[in-house]
Amino acid sequence: MKKQLSALLAAALCAGALAGCGANSNSANAATSGAEDTVTLAVVSPVTGDSAEYGIHFNVGAQMAADKINEAGGINGKQVVLKSFDSKNDAKEAAEVARLICQDKTILATIGDFSSTCCMATAPIYEENKTVQISPSAGLIDFPRVGPYNFSTTGVQENDGGFLMNRVINEKMGAKSVAIVYTNNDYGLNMLSYMTQEAEADGVVITDTEAIASGEKDFTAIVSKMRQTEPEAVAIMGSYNEVANCVKQIRQVGWDVPVAISGSALTDQLVELLGAGEVVDGVIDILNYVPQPHTIRMDPERVNALLGTDIPAAEQYRYLARVDIRTADDSCPGGPADVTIPSWRGDVEGIADLAEEVARFYGYNNIPTTLMRGQTTLGGYGAAEILERRVSSVCRAFGYDEIITYSFISPTQYDKIRWPEDYQRRNSFKILNPLGEDTSIMRTTTLPSMLEILTRNYNYRNQDVKLYEVGRTYLPGGEDGLAIESKTLTLGAYGGDMDFYAMKGAIEAILQELRVKDVTFRIGSGLPEELSYHAGRFAEVWSGGDCLGWFGQIFLSYGFLAYLAIILALLTSYFLKHTRPGLHLRSVGESASTADAAGINVTRYKYLATCIGSMIAGLGGLYYVMDYASGVWSNNAFGDRGWLAIALVIFTIWRPNVSVLASILFGGLYILYLYIPTGTQMAVKELYKMLPYVVTVVVLVISSLRNNKEKQPPASLGLSYFREER
Repeated sequence: MKKQLSALLAAALCAGALAGCGANSNSANAATSGAEDTVTLAVVSPVTGDSAEYGIHFNVGAQMAADKINEAGGINGKQVVLKSFDSKNDAKEAAEVARLICQDKTILATIGDFSSTCCMATAPIYEENKTVQISPSAGLIDFPRVGPYNFSTTGVQENDGGFLMNRVINEKMGAKSVAIVYTNNDYGLNMLSYMTQEAEADGVVITDTEAIASGEKDFTAIVSKMRQTEPEAVAIMGSYNEVANCVKQIRQVGWDVPVAISGSALTDQLVELLGAGEVVDGVIDILNYVPQPHTIRMDPERVNALLGTDIPAAEQYRYLARVDIRTADDSCPGGPADVTIPSWRGDVEGIADLAEEVARFYGYNNIPTTLMRGQTTLGGYGAAEILERRVSSVCRAFGYDEIITYSFISPTQYDKIRWPEDYQRRNSFKILNPLGEDTSIMRTTTLPSMLEILTRNYNYRNQDVKLYEVGRTYLPGGEDGLAIESKTLTLGAYGGDMDFYAMKGAIEAILQELRVKDVTFRIGSGLPEELSYHAGRFAEVWSGGDCLGWFGQIFLSYGFLAYLAIILALLTSYFLKHTRPGLHLRSVGESASTADAAGINVTRYKYLATCIGSMIAGLGGLYYVMDYASGVWSNNAFGDRGWLAIALVIFTIWRPNVSVLASILFGGLYILYLYIPTGTQMAVKELYKMLPYVVTVVVLVISSLRNNKEKQPPASLGLSYFREER
């Protein structure tokens, strides 16, 4: 945002100068329009639509510049007046606005438009009418080439695309493969072209390219397709709305790939949409300091040492003078001297930067290839690193897959693993600027992180999972108030033949491979950590007199929503059978006309029942997202469970108390396929998945043959009732 406002300020000043010089044909007519005391400029930006955030700041920046000019006396004594126009970031709308501006003879120049697409559509119009157009944000290199009346004050996309690929993705992220999402317009297509060129030069493989329409909101299919190509990074070229939606949906599916975005999306609105911080109104910080020229000691001999060259000192100073880096007397001495760095060269800070400038003009191809000088030592891993690599190798040999999880967790994770409120290991380092409550503290145990990944795999119906992590924990008590960082080996598994004794065997084998002596297993000694595990299926691991850790089967624990569902079912059953309003509701369901004749307000009961039923259904969706899916939402993840819920209603014959037992039965049938022997054909597994529905059909057939009224749906179910006039 700071960069954009600075560009707008410069654009407005430039437009004012041009207007004062009478740079377009309209200036000749302005003198006869009666506006001798004002200079009128048009500001064109997307005030409405998907890019409105850009337009709002666009206009604010232009008005700031106009106020600054007017406070200084205006342009040749004339006050600057701005007229705002809305292009909606649409090429056709922008063209209509351009024609309207050209017809207004009081307007001397135009500041705008925002996007390259709009500017390319308006450039021929302004060029034909000889009206100056200055865009502070259109980076398409072809835009100013349309004619002498079209200008751009920002960097070209060739530089932006190359910088994003080279400096951000390749150097900063260290990624050697990338998937690119781009808007299907002039900006996106050109950015894609320049990034592709830079990728070829940097040796970065582009695994996938996905074009999106302006204002795109659903990235489900795109994210799934990109993830299958396994890129090391993702680049997104689009507006703040498109970037925010894409990043959210990438994270919602649990994909932790690094994301690089184009500078056009860097707005305060993006921060709000991603929930990455709070935007404070009332303060706009353009630049917290005024750049000033500064001096650096130039040493030609040192430069030659860095480059491995023998360039004469005077020649080096002449190279630097080409970029306005000069000595105080503008001379070219034969030795060290102080040189002045211009205010706009903030990238030049030391002798290495000066050497880089000299190398550019001397020619990289002219620098001779030399052997590395200095003393070299034999590298290698330390004792801790060797042990860690050995542990990882042994775990992989036993069929465990490595995971890497975040070191920061939510404080509620300690509640989920049943740690007491006053347990000292709950004292965690708090993050000063967390992204959210879920990542607000540094973990003191790796157990919640492992359980989260196991849960996610289980929800995606992976049958057999064995995972390990060598992760850090952060305990208070370190030097200078810092944390004691220690690495912990964490194993987690389910499915197949995995049980308490299988885990015990895996631990024994791993410790044996690591040459750990005097290994014994002891019954729990009452540690608070024991509360996280099933009673009687927990053990501590000892080596001599040292406790190495503990393991066991995780205690079966549901969130409160699961228990609330059972309570609601029982309360609903009691309400329908043993209360007067419940009997009234049942009568409305059986025969609305009879209930109406008995004086029951049918409309009220139907509306209340519909609303309360919808609220209970909403609680079911909340349970799925918060408990079952561990707070991670993904589109279409509910799958066939919705049909299963309908089948469950039919199976229970509209009796809430029976639904509790039926839900347990259906849940068991739903996951039964997970417990069939490994190697069973896929067709057989699919037959097992049909069991809940087959059972429902069988029950319905049997119920219909018995013709029992108590086991039939309400007679008026799905029928509309219109009260007769009396």
